Parts: sequence; structure tokens; C-alpha cells
Amino acid sequence: MELYDINKVLEVSKTLFSETYPDVECFILTGSQLEKEFVSVVSDIDILIIDSRLSGVSSAGMLYQGYKVDFTRVGLHSLNEVLIDSCYSSSNTIIDMI
Repeated sequence: MELYDINKVLEVSKTLFSETYPDVECFILTGSQLEKEFVSVVSDIDILIIDSRLSGVSSAGMLYQGYKVDFTRVGLHSLNEVLIDSCYSSSNTIIDMI
């Protein structure tokens, strides 16, 4: 299995983020790409975006320079509610990302 260079993943993530969401307040690189033993071409890059201009939770995926990228967007004012709801859900996706 071919491995990505984690520095390349970080570089691609920063570049894509600044091109796609230049005015967003916060992004968090998360997911399996950060786990050295799991970083592979079959795994996507997961980016959590938090911003006061967003509301609720939404997601989008794209292909960028051969990398699969998934954006999860959370409104800053919704974050508290989203985190509380995640505690009572079988899917703790946002908490796991943070």
C-alpha cells in the first residue's frame, strides 16, 4: 500500500483550505491521514471547519490534486448544541474529529 507523506498531506490541506475557505475562522485537520500507520492513498483527508457565519452541520467532498477531501462544516453558534447532541448519539463524528 502506497503511503502519503504526512508533510504533503498538511501542505495540500493548508493550500486547499486557503483557496476554498479563505475567510473561515478555524479549520482542524482530522481523520486517519494523521495516523502514521494508516496514511494511505485509499483514505481521504478530513477537514473540520468551524465558523460563526455557518449554521448547523453540513459536509462536502471533492478531489484535489489526486487527494480525496471531505469537509465537515459546523457553525460556531451551533457547536455547543452539536457537541451535546453527539454525546447522546451512537455517531460521535464531530466529537471524534475534535
